[in-house]
Amino acid sequence: MQTFTLTRSDYVLAHERTTAHLRALASRRRAASAAGQGTVRKALVPLAKVAAWLLVFAVTWVFLQTRDPGSRAMGYMVCAAITAAVTLVLAYVAGVAMTRRQLQEQLSDDGSTLSPQSVVVSESGIEQHAKGAFSRLDWAFFIARQEDEAMFYLFVEPGMCMMVPKAVLPPEARALIARHLPLAAT
Repeated sequence: MQTFTLTRSDYVLAHERTTAHLRALASRRRAASAAGQGTVRKALVPLAKVAAWLLVFAVTWVFLQTRDPGSRAMGYMVCAAITAAVTLVLAYVAGVAMTRRQLQEQLSDDGSTLSPQSVVVSESGIEQHAKGAFSRLDWAFFIARQEDEAMFYLFVEPGMCMMVPKAVLPPEARALIARHLPLAAT
């Protein structure tokens, strides 16, 4: 049982790989959904969305014009539209910042994820030892694997993976991982 330590760059690469895996799953689902729809429906759905927004705008416009043509209703409407646009932009920026902050917090923990650990691969599953504790994960717990020249990425769910350096695994353990876990499409 060889001990290894994962670095922050390993976690950044795993985050990028997981994000790419999630995007690939989403694009396959979109493609499957699009294949199930007819050509007419593909054309009508965007047109229906545009028509619905135009209808909402027209109803709002007529309502504001019939209330009091001399009032400052148009100014209020423009102010509300600008406020809504600024709110959407700020919400998007906050979401992106929160995601980055969450990743930074995961990488700047108390060292538990960056501490030395070891992995034992057997016919029944994978046993991981770190900081005096261990976890035993059966093969059924994993859904897929990806790999590069240096690392196995064992996916527990589409957005979460366990990283194991290939250098610490004997050839038998690599063969067990390859046999029990299907290679995930990227």
